[in-house]
Amino acid sequence: MKKSVACTKRGRRKVLIYGYTRVNFGDDLFFKILVERYPDIDFYMLAEADYSPIIRCKNFHTIKRNRINKIFASHIPYQFYFHRFDAVICIGGSIFMEVGTSGRNRFTRFLLKYKRTFPGVPIYIIGSNYGPERTSAFRESVRGLFSFVESVSLRDHFSYNIFKENPRVMCAPDVIFQLAVGERGEQQHDVVGFSLIDIPSRALLREYAEQYEEFILYHIGKAIAAGKRVRLLSFCTYEGDKFACERIVAKLDGEAQKRVEVAAYEGDIDAFLQSLREVDLLYASRFHAAILGVAMQIPTIPVVYSDKTLNVLRDLEYRGDVVDIRAIGDITRDLVTQVMVRSVIEDLSTSAQNHFRAIDELVAQSK
Repeated sequence: MKKSVACTKRGRRKVLIYGYTRVNFGDDLFFKILVERYPDIDFYMLAEADYSPIIRCKNFHTIKRNRINKIFASHIPYQFYFHRFDAVICIGGSIFMEVGTSGRNRFTRFLLKYKRTFPGVPIYIIGSNYGPERTSAFRESVRGLFSFVESVSLRDHFSYNIFKENPRVMCAPDVIFQLAVGERGEQQHDVVGFSLIDIPSRALLREYAEQYEEFILYHIGKAIAAGKRVRLLSFCTYEGDKFACERIVAKLDGEAQKRVEVAAYEGDIDAFLQSLREVDLLYASRFHAAILGVAMQIPTIPVVYSDKTLNVLRDLEYRGDVVDIRAIGDITRDLVTQVMVRSVIEDLSTSAQNHFRAIDELVAQSK
């Protein structure tokens, strides 16, 4: 059962959300689940643009990141601005990655600075995985952060095993399993879905761009030949998904293009969820496309580009075929899917609630 935060004597609690705010479907689902779970908390989120049209809850507010960047330039205004929050929740998936030549990570840097400035404000990290890493120094910086915060919930056992000596760290299935979407019913829409990513824009994957697009184009052609409609799914326009979809459409002939549509997530969570529910077979390049495919009991072919997906699929004991972009192999081979039974999905949904266990305990203490 979901719990609501009780009001303190000094009024409603104010909590700062810190996450990836580039209108990415997976992360926006995280924010929606969090805010709806605790309707008696006033949430404030740092974002590049106004997120209110996306997270349509009265207890949700946006703080424009450009305003914060100015505040960061002066330490004293920064202190006066942030002291009002009762807690910080950092929620997101792939937020502890070592990127760039410096190995810097803005999530680690921000949370460390916040904790050192306001040691009495609790910080909770929810739903993440760790890596990829390039240096041991980066791992130690994250280890140090995890020792400062109140609790850390990770979404795969590979990440958990790195930090399991820390009693503040725990593991649970991906936050999105809490949606408990389960079975979609027996209605068939004759739609094959393809969640795409923009391989050429990713330096570490660029060399696989041609074989990836050949794979996608082959299976689109196979679906069309079988009389199916094709839906190309863009989870994040900012990261190039929509551009990748449009590039694939441009490579099809005129007749094939008539059987293909692009569904791009631009902030309407419910509409995009519905576009997924209507898919009868899903080729899932995006991490959360694979997770939602499993949760919705859609026959799913994970098309992975990162070990983070492989680690979660291993935890789920997924027995269907998995296509690794880094070693696609024979694109014409028949691929086998696995649809998990409803009872397994329900167990995952229940276990995923544990990501909020520390917040629920805080709530219980305030009653």
